[in-house]
Amino acid sequence: MVHVETDELNSTFSSSIWLRLSWKDPKLMWNSNDYNGLDSLKMADHEIWQPDIYLFNSANSGGESIIRYGNPHALVYPDGTVLWVPPMKVTALCEFDMYYWPFDTQHCHLLFGSGTRSRNDIRLVSKGVEFETPIPISQWTIACTDSIIEMGRSGYPDEFYHALYNITLTRKSTTTTTVASTAISCAITLVLVQRFLMFKTGRALILPCITSIVLCMFLIHFGTKVAPKRSTAPWIVSFLATCLFLHCITLMESVFVVYVFKFKNRSHISWRVKRWLNGKLGRFLLLGDCIVQCAACVNLRDEKFEEHCEENEGRKVKKCEVTHEWELSIIAIDRLLFIIYFFIMTLYVLAYVI
Repeated sequence: MVHVETDELNSTFSSSIWLRLSWKDPKLMWNSNDYNGLDSLKMADHEIWQPDIYLFNSANSGGESIIRYGNPHALVYPDGTVLWVPPMKVTALCEFDMYYWPFDTQHCHLLFGSGTRSRNDIRLVSKGVEFETPIPISQWTIACTDSIIEMGRSGYPDEFYHALYNITLTRKSTTTTTVASTAISCAITLVLVQRFLMFKTGRALILPCITSIVLCMFLIHFGTKVAPKRSTAPWIVSFLATCLFLHCITLMESVFVVYVFKFKNRSHISWRVKRWLNGKLGRFLLLGDCIVQCAACVNLRDEKFEEHCEENEGRKVKKCEVTHEWELSIIAIDRLLFIIYFFIMTLYVLAYVI
């Protein structure tokens, strides 16, 4: 086997090989002593009988006959043994599992056999596969096992010998792997970091919108590159789609926050929500500093109330208190969503690793 190419989009596997074929032809036997010690002959391929070997899992319908490059000659020995090693390129169907792309392992096979001669006429023997690659195959690490199996065919009473070569392809770390890893890391960072940012103005929504565009570009790129024709989405496509969905929730929440802080006549939040935020939930979400700021506004309101301050000053104190209450609530929502997002992404990573 000299070279390997894969076409994941069309589920095909191509290989450039030297197929070593050897058989005995009684009609070509001679006594070397009668011909001055002649121990071998070179004969053109059209001058000898050739077995009708087909690739039965060919990408071409109905199987593919052995098609070689050029017209390689065969070596014939005195005992009638014929050695013919034609160079050829075969294209076989292969069901690619792209779920773990770009750290995937694929299993393909080549199934050779006679087109018309059953096991009563021809017997196949396999002597393994040798890898001789003048140009390193940078994309795959290849392993191969061979076996001879007997299979029946519809319409034929006899069974046929087939040579089955199971080929295991393990994708190496390439530029594609680096790009995919970078895209995943960027998606995680963009989605999680924005949970710690509070957008109070419409101009601040530019960052979430740019993030949405970036995630869409990642999703379109990998969705069309990896497996656009497959029923099961690869892990990276599902992960990026989930990141985009989670970020859409972030974007909607950011729009709501901008609306809240533009609305001047905001009311106090519910006392039940305050109790939750000042209780165990607030301690779990590490809201201690925010609660202290909110409490400072409450104390200031009480002091102004005792001093019988002016009405405008009282309104400012109330506005400060309401603002801190809403900020506290929004920060709590952000941190709670951060925990949920982190949990979902962790589950995705574990599903990929396990």
